[in-house]
Amino acid sequence: MAATTAAFSSSSSLLSKSNVVKSSKRSPLRGKTCIAMAGKPFEVPKKYTKVQPMGGRVLIKIAETERETKGGVLLTEGSQQKPTSGDVEAIGDDVHGVKPGQTVLYNKFGIGADDMILNNEEFTMLRELDLIGTFPRSNASVDDIPNLEPLGDRLILTLKDAEMQTKGGILLTSGSQEKPVQGTVSKVGPGAWDEEKKALKPMNVKVGQEVVYFKYAGDQMQDGEGKKYVVLHESDVLAVLD
Repeated sequence: MAATTAAFSSSSSLLSKSNVVKSSKRSPLRGKTCIAMAGKPFEVPKKYTKVQPMGGRVLIKIAETERETKGGVLLTEGSQQKPTSGDVEAIGDDVHGVKPGQTVLYNKFGIGADDMILNNEEFTMLRELDLIGTFPRSNASVDDIPNLEPLGDRLILTLKDAEMQTKGGILLTSGSQEKPVQGTVSKVGPGAWDEEKKALKPMNVKVGQEVVYFKYAGDQMQDGEGKKYVVLHESDVLAVLD
């Protein structure tokens, strides 16, 4: 990932009386430059109290890292996984699908995703396109996955378990089990934003339909009961079964 660059200058138009730092998708402005390399969160200088995203970017306050399992077992530092959900703190002018205060699930491998520390709290800045869906509450867990509402042109499929044995009765290893490419549509998003028409493009896939999708597409997940889902873009659906 390329280095993240932010420009600060007392005469810059990016600064306001309330000490707001704005993130831009354009080239950095002239002035003093701070560079945060990938893997290390950018620490916003203490004199700034807010970060205002630009364009189609969203600022998310990252949910707290789970430090113990449901059974109460403490996790080592290396075993603690960084959450990929959080609360929307601020949005750019070109964001249409989410509002501040909503809890979202996002793709941490999105293009241009940048972590930062503001007022001793962890945030991430990413594109609206990398938001997967919204949860009804903060600090969502795997038990909340059935309540996930997909964003944009995404849809949620409920998957069937992979076949554990061949027709001849031979048990398959996990590496030999065929990855499912068929699922049932359980939820659909509102549709992608059409910038020319200034409206949402209607989804063609409907809830309840059986579909075949591109084998390696989407984000796979499972809830607390082991039920499997995949969230993908409508364009990754290859066919509807009738």
